Amino acid sequence: MTTFKKIGYYDLREECAQNKLPFLVGRKEELARLRRTINRRTNNNCLILAPRGAGKTTLIRGWISEIHRREEYQKLQLIELETDHLNELSDTEEIDPRYSKALKSLPPSILFIDDFGRTSLHNPAFLTRFMRIYGEVLKRPDVRVVVSIEPREHAWLQDRHPALLQSFETIVLKSQTAYEYLRILQTTLPWLNEERHLIVSTAALKVVVEYAKRFPVLGEMPRSAIGLLDECLAAAAALGSKYLTEEVVQAVVSGRIGIPKINLEPVSLKSVSQLPQTLGRRIVGQNSAIAKVAATIQRAVLGMRDPNKPLASFLILGPSGVGKSWLADGAPGPRLVLDAEGRAKYTPSGPKIIWDPRVT
Repeated sequence: MTTFKKIGYYDLREECAQNKLPFLVGRKEELARLRRTINRRTNNNCLILAPRGAGKTTLIRGWISEIHRREEYQKLQLIELETDHLNELSDTEEIDPRYSKALKSLPPSILFIDDFGRTSLHNPAFLTRFMRIYGEVLKRPDVRVVVSIEPREHAWLQDRHPALLQSFETIVLKSQTAYEYLRILQTTLPWLNEERHLIVSTAALKVVVEYAKRFPVLGEMPRSAIGLLDECLAAAAALGSKYLTEEVVQAVVSGRIGIPKINLEPVSLKSVSQLPQTLGRRIVGQNSAIAKVAATIQRAVLGMRDPNKPLASFLILGPSGVGKSWLADGAPGPRLVLDAEGRAKYTPSGPKIIWDPRVT
């Protein structure tokens, strides 16, 4: 870390020279949008939006690793500010002159602020001071400010401080393909396996990706897959094995999510593995409800339920026309649905779904 005008920061060119920045896999669409925005003369600040663990920091650092030698970026400083300076902004008033003076002398640069949303969430006083100090920087065409933020933090900012968001172009990170997740594990494996020296096949890595994608409770991809691989390697090493096998992966997953190994076989999820996508094609704009219904049914199919009770029971609330009946009709298996007039309708193809007709 270097000190620039009394503000701690990382010189990402130096980080590149020491091979400390990650290798970026995929993200071609997001990178193209990032390049276009950064190369603009107006409104060239970027907000990277994705859940925790989806790769926001890796996207920026990996992109910097790719572009730091290109001629068009040689006149720009590549800087990452420590999040500690944001905490200082929220804690004390006395540092305002120091930061204002330092940022006024900032050379043409790409300035990355990680975890911006975490500090700003539910902290309007911080946002006011941030805009007072960074307001002029955000307007400079020769300084590009890039911040990372999570969806709930973004929603809060939209509600409480929409003017700040207007200073940024929002780039949303999409889910990556199974092949890209596999490539991420392949690039991470040498570091994770450095001291263990286990033999890990591509098939074993595919199993890790499959389980990490199948069980969202493990976390957001790709971080969940990396963490699962690390734990599986540790488990295999503890057993004295020279190989990472599917049995070891199953044992680790079973222990983490509390599902018996026998129920982890793909056949147990075959009928509901694509349930979120199936419901999503029927109902638009109800992703949260779809996710809850699908996750509950998937857990039940895996055996995490009382065998003497239905697979699932739902109380679907909402005004007329938002898709309650469509959501109920789209679920698999035998089901009993109560319509708005209190009439029971049984269909031999879905879990028990109850809709309260009293709620409008």
